[in-house]
Amino acid sequence: MPTTVVKMRHERAGSVQTEDQYLFAHIALMDFIKQEKIIQEKVPSLELTNSKIS
Repeated sequence: MPTTVVKMRHERAGSVQTEDQYLFAHIALMDFIKQEKIIQEKVPSLELTNSKIS
């Protein structure tokens, strides 16, 4: 994930600056990985406790 964030920042300066933005990027990436079936092993669910994200 850190490499992905660095690439995002390089292509779009100022992106992923807050914890909420990082969490959103992480969730979006995990959704993509699940949909594309990139990995076969099960990944633990991420439980959201931050009401801002929902």
